[in-house]
Amino acid sequence: MTREKPNHHEIPRHYLRGFCESDTSFVWVFERGRPFRPGCKSGKFNPAKLGLKCVAIRPDGYAARTTDGKTHYDYEDALQKIEIKATRAINKIRAFKEIETAEKESIAQYILMMEKRRTSRDATMLSQVEKATSEVVEAAQREMRKAALEGLFAKALEMRNQAAYLESDGNTWFLRESMVKDIGLVQQEMCRHLWEFVKAPPGDYFVTSDNPVGNEGLRACLIFPVSQNVVLKYADKGKDLAYRPADPEEVFKLNAYTISQAEEKIYSAHPDEWIHRRWAEGYCIGSSHDTDIAVL
Repeated sequence: MTREKPNHHEIPRHYLRGFCESDTSFVWVFERGRPFRPGCKSGKFNPAKLGLKCVAIRPDGYAARTTDGKTHYDYEDALQKIEIKATRAINKIRAFKEIETAEKESIAQYILMMEKRRTSRDATMLSQVEKATSEVVEAAQREMRKAALEGLFAKALEMRNQAAYLESDGNTWFLRESMVKDIGLVQQEMCRHLWEFVKAPPGDYFVTSDNPVGNEGLRACLIFPVSQNVVLKYADKGKDLAYRPADPEEVFKLNAYTISQAEEKIYSAHPDEWIHRRWAEGYCIGSSHDTDIAVL
């Protein structure tokens, strides 16, 4: 029985739920380069108030094909396992509860998954992937010729099929494998840092984007909005996994970082004009923000 293609998300729904309007499953989606006109219809308004079911959809659904040409979604299943493992800890952070060391590790893995699963990452990696695919195809072809010369025709046929598969689907295979593999060393480095959870004061809030992890390199920098009320970041000192309040100036700077890293979309619990304006202006971190952060 053929499995029906699921409605996969590039940014997980559970993650975006932390940035929804209170007591709803709707989030305000800001799009780059469009006029400010809040409303409830995608394509017509910016920001648009949209249900999580139709937000941040992955175009190809993480689909991949096996050597026999059948489509499978094993990589989406692997990503979901990482999500589920981290969900309990994320919920605890959103409720400002203490988390354990093992939960820190699951969140680090989740953050890495968030970075790797984005569609735009595929494009930036494509040249590296094409090179790797070409090298593996050439190796398979060499093995095929060697096996044929030795009279190992069954092995030669197997290697020919492998080379043909990689030539047609190799790039996709490498990209999907990279989403769920080779995260151990970076995860360990992330967990060596002290973490802190920065809480927004009353009247302020955090936003997130289609690039919530950022581009600074996770070994050195981490600023990750967990919800509209709390951001995870590396700490310079203090107790690991501690919560502390932010003042409005720090909220401003953390939002500035998040917005500066956005590619095409920003997600917010509020349709406030300052988000649109600051994104368009480049959101200068060093400037005063007294009139820029809305009082809710």
